[in-house]
Amino acid sequence: MRRFPAKSLAGAGAAATLLSCASARADQPRPWETGFQTPATDMMRQIEWFGNYTFVFIVDHIALTHPDHPIQVVDLYTEPGRVFRVIPSEMWAVQNNLSIANMDFEDFADAVDQDGIFRGFPGS
Repeated sequence: MRRFPAKSLAGAGAAATLLSCASARADQPRPWETGFQTPATDMMRQIEWFGNYTFVFIVDHIALTHPDHPIQVVDLYTEPGRVFRVIPSEMWAVQNNLSIANMDFEDFADAVDQDGIFRGFPGS
């Protein structure tokens, strides 16, 4: 009869305990998890308003079926209704720069490829 070292059995027991007891449950976000903290100054209130209402991302049929999943971005501020599409990996650039007014909607809309999709700026 072959004997296993005690360390092996202890390690296997610890792993089995951790794997059998650990579970993670997904839930809907709570209100405090979905936005900024309450603005402390009038300037912050203006920044929050500006970031929330100047553009919107729309996931439509094209975004779900096109191989690159380009999400539609709609201007609600400068030229309401102007649109372009952005690949998911570049959404951060659009959202971050438009939310803090670092760049304008047209900076992205004018940098789309022949398919009307923003895939990032050349050289970035």
